[in-house]
Amino acid sequence: MGLNSYPAGRANEPAATSLSEGLRRLELKMFRLKTGTPMRLDKHTIDWTGFSPQPVTKPRPIFLQDAPPLVNQVLCYLGHTNARTHRVIRRNLDKSPLYSGKITGIGPRYCPSIEDKVVKFPDHERHQFSLSRRGWRHLKSILMGCPPAFPMKCRGRY
Repeated sequence: MGLNSYPAGRANEPAATSLSEGLRRLELKMFRLKTGTPMRLDKHTIDWTGFSPQPVTKPRPIFLQDAPPLVNQVLCYLGHTNARTHRVIRRNLDKSPLYSGKITGIGPRYCPSIEDKVVKFPDHERHQFSLSRRGWRHLKSILMGCPPAFPMKCRGRY
């Protein structure tokens, strides 16, 4: 987080360092992509009043076109950054791995970091992001569209 870095896997799993070492021994070209792993937040710690629920579509399973639509889908909620968020981000760019030079971007990324959005689109008054639960029984919500790159003490300010 922020300028700290440590080996880790996804969702509290251990790092797959031996996998990388094995691939190197096979003389495969190795590189890392910017993943921007989204934060997982406890749904009970979120003030949901600042978010608007998004309508659920009724998709059909891709390989079963005659199947009935899926039901009981978990809602996604839309939120936006604001001027205060943007001020905190601009003030703390030196703590961002991307803007401090600690990491460099290689290849495409499905979702730019929030500081990238604020810097590259300074005329936008707000940027959208969403919160979605991992499932009906999960307590964790996933913050999408706002990958965290700042240290925790900066995040609490926005």
